[in-house]
Amino acid sequence: KISIVKDSRYIHLDINARKNLELTSSSSTNQKKGSLLWLLDRTKTAMGGRMIRSFIEQPLTDEIVINERLDGVEELSGDLILRENLIDSMKGFSDIERKCGKISAGTITPKECIALADTISKLPEIKRLLLSCKSKILHEAGERITLLTDIEKVLKDAISVDAPANLKDGGYILSSYNEELEKLRNAG
Repeated sequence: KISIVKDSRYIHLDINARKNLELTSSSSTNQKKGSLLWLLDRTKTAMGGRMIRSFIEQPLTDEIVINERLDGVEELSGDLILRENLIDSMKGFSDIERKCGKISAGTITPKECIALADTISKLPEIKRLLLSCKSKILHEAGERITLLTDIEKVLKDAISVDAPANLKDGGYILSSYNEELEKLRNAG
């Protein structure tokens, strides 16, 4: 038997409501410009852009969760130093979600691995800043951050910062990372 399952955490908006409300695209141009997303999106990372889009496309129904989000927004908008420190910490931040997808598909490049290591190195500062927050949602976000220092170490120890853009170009694994590799390179 087929049945409709509704997630009561979100307001269900059909395609016509989404179009008429111009949530993510203008109804006249079908472009982002002129939409609610265009008005509100001041995110600095691709991951933040996807998150705000999902917030707009899936409005919450739970008043408690809505107020927790608003408390987080209020704290960030009212604390210029915290906000600027978070923005500075995320400069050059790689799209971790996309990189994880490329890792699982086996299509990540050496340059992307270096970018991932650089992003991971920024996580302790971001975690520290979020843990200093008073709002529940921001503090809990800080608690959920896993530092991934072991992955950062492997990437930095194994891959040359001058790595080529493509795997097929080779030479991206540092000789010092593996004793046998170093012997083979020195033998040739």
